[in-house]
Amino acid sequence: MYIGELARRTGTTPKALRHYESLGILPAPRRRGRYRDYSEEHHHYVEFIQSAKALGLTLNEIRAAGPVDPQAPYSTGVAALLQRKRQALHDDIQRRQQALNAIDQCLNDWQRCTDA
Repeated sequence: MYIGELARRTGTTPKALRHYESLGILPAPRRRGRYRDYSEEHHHYVEFIQSAKALGLTLNEIRAAGPVDPQAPYSTGVAALLQRKRQALHDDIQRRQQALNAIDQCLNDWQRCTDA
């Protein structure tokens, strides 16, 4: 399939597909003359990329995870990447909860001062 068809089937754009290819997270397709000829495997790669992005991973993080088998994507460095991402999100939630608690305390203190 050509780039336009892959873009339509995956809900992305040809520009995004070329970008994924330039980053090395989408393998280069065969060429038919000057046209890219994508396979079903490329479709699986794009679906994986979209899933990873939906989980909050950046394209650079996906690239850093190393080569991905689109049929078994979590058997690679992706699992370790997801564990790191999970820990970072957990840490961020804790920081935000502490900030929320501090704001609540300030509001309570302020309310007590104005009630007096």
